[in-house]
Amino acid sequence: MTNQQEKVVELEMRISVIEKSFDDLSDMVSKQWQMIDRLKRKIGSMESQLDGKQDRTDGQGPDAPPPHY
Repeated sequence: MTNQQEKVVELEMRISVIEKSFDDLSDMVSKQWQMIDRLKRKIGSMESQLDGKQDRTDGQGPDAPPPHY
């Protein structure tokens, strides 16, 4: 193998490693976005539950403060 062929093989190997790294990072980013979307939905749901609970405790529910407050 000539020196030039060795350089081409080395470059091809480096490109292969870079492509693998790129694919791995792309997959990781995709999974992180999916997790972010799930967490956003969960936070929205919890906010809705909290808002509903606050509506129920406006002085009438069992968790409401006593009237002398």
